[in-house]
Amino acid sequence: MTDDLFLLALGLTILGFLVPGIVRRLGAGRRAEQAERLRVEAAQRGLRLQVATGEASPGAVPGAVAAPPGALLYSGSSAGLAWTAQVEVDTDPDGAGPRRAWRQRTRLTFPGVAAAPGAFFLAMALPPGVKLPDPAAPGARGFLGKLADQAAEGLLDLYVGGTFGAEHRALVNAAGAARPAGPEGFLVLSTDASLAAGLLDDQGQALLAGLRQAAEGTPAAWAVDRFGLLATSEGLTFACQVGLSEPAALRGVAERVARLAVRVRSR
Repeated sequence: MTDDLFLLALGLTILGFLVPGIVRRLGAGRRAEQAERLRVEAAQRGLRLQVATGEASPGAVPGAVAAPPGALLYSGSSAGLAWTAQVEVDTDPDGAGPRRAWRQRTRLTFPGVAAAPGAFFLAMALPPGVKLPDPAAPGARGFLGKLADQAAEGLLDLYVGGTFGAEHRALVNAAGAARPAGPEGFLVLSTDASLAAGLLDDQGQALLAGLRQAAEGTPAAWAVDRFGLLATSEGLTFACQVGLSEPAALRGVAERVARLAVRVRSR
């Protein structure tokens, strides 16, 4: 009986070591099959797909952060403008069971539409019902106002880092940025007056607001609806906290963003 219990315990211990590895290999196999399916569907829609290895590509912008392993790297063109997209749909590898956290994100970039060097344009689509207070006059808010400004900068850093990448946090700051009027339900900050003028005239505002409808028919439409738009010297990026891994959904969103991008490019 003792020997039987010992063998049972030993067997369970060995399984404890083997099962996670087997599960990981099965998961890797499923991801490989999915990537191949997506690659075929992407090609049918005129898109190219690569799976990130975690290493920066040879043509990457200096200082750019490499896509995490397993991220889907799409490239294509819409309205005559080339674009790239980084799509992440994965679970936290350090989590377990119901505590495993989903990481989903899509960043769609048009490198041909850019802000001036050292400048930026940021538009944040706010959740429904959120209203922005009017900016206070400079110097009128005192010590408490300065504390609130510091808190706002901290929140902005979190938003920019999580949505567009930590490499943009140093550039995008509320201090020193203009807050031009944008469509209802948007917070806009900019240090590029020329680009802001092109994005925020009547037609530009209509196209920007219309990007909320880019979510229609996509998975987790509510998350796509709360997108961010950031222009830097590296290009114009549309980002949302959902992984648009299906080529049809991604191309549909890219077509909507391209309507705004091509208009600004042609000014």
